[in-house]
Amino acid sequence: MIDAASTLEVLRDGEIQLVGRLIGSTNHAMLARVTRICPPPDPPQTIEAVYKPTAGERPLDDFPDGTLARREVRLIDHGGSPGALVTYGEGLGGIAVVQSATEQGKPGGLAPKGLPLPKISINGASGEELDTALGTVLRFERGGVTYTLLGSVPPAAAEAAGRAL
Repeated sequence: MIDAASTLEVLRDGEIQLVGRLIGSTNHAMLARVTRICPPPDPPQTIEAVYKPTAGERPLDDFPDGTLARREVRLIDHGGSPGALVTYGEGLGGIAVVQSATEQGKPGGLAPKGLPLPKISINGASGEELDTALGTVLRFERGGVTYTLLGSVPPAAAEAAGRAL
């Protein structure tokens, strides 16, 4: 695994190769392999990333047309593990998504132990949701990745964003 600074260099300077479309994605998201050629004797650095083109975008109700592909992405330290913070939208209608590797054997629920939350299904992945007057938080795991979505949006908007990942 490469560090955050090197990851940013690969994403900024590397050559993008589209591997294929992510089936189930509502906005033509594609798996991309990004390779940065390093000076000898270092080997090339390659990472996989998600590419969301503007062409073919089907906007969500809460986001202006043509804006889903142009939101902020940051690499973060998520409890000692690398992760990504992706923001969609702006202000009170925005949604933040934290993506990190699922830690095997570590409980990943939203609520303190013993406090049950409503269960949800996002494209077949089970998770849980906290709906409050201020907004919605939902968490689910799929393919070794834990997704946590937060926003001052109703549950339907958070769930729609989760299905689009």
